[in-house]
Amino acid sequence: MTCKNRWEEIKRFIHFNNNENYMPQGTVGHDKLFKISPLLRNLQDRLSLISMEENVAVDEQIIPTKSTSTIKQYNPKEPHKWGYKVLVLSGISGSSYEFYVFAGSQSNTVPADASDLGTNSIVVVKLAQRILKHVTINLSLTTGLPVFR
Repeated sequence: MTCKNRWEEIKRFIHFNNNENYMPQGTVGHDKLFKISPLLRNLQDRLSLISMEENVAVDEQIIPTKSTSTIKQYNPKEPHKWGYKVLVLSGISGSSYEFYVFAGSQSNTVPADASDLGTNSIVVVKLAQRILKHVTINLSLTTGLPVFR
């Protein structure tokens, strides 16, 4: 099984973040997505280059997995019941413009200037900030005056 051995070798040596900066669980600044956060940021930056459609929606998606992870979610309504929960801002064409990976209790932090509406609502507000930036650009180009700040 050369393919399996090759994959194990690649998996052993691939790193996206410096392990010396890792904060152990239970300490301030711990991030459950630490090891892949540079990859996620890079993907977010690339998605932000895509021009946004007029009609967008926030959708919950499950990335199926059989791995053991503390951020894995169970959803009995999905065909693949266990997986990573991702909230995605996407358009009618199916293009994704922004996403947020749900990381358990770490995702329940409420910003100081916002009221506690629940985890999914907080994430929707975060994703909607990109829509407001997009609307500002479009409206300021057509009217000559910025509408939102």
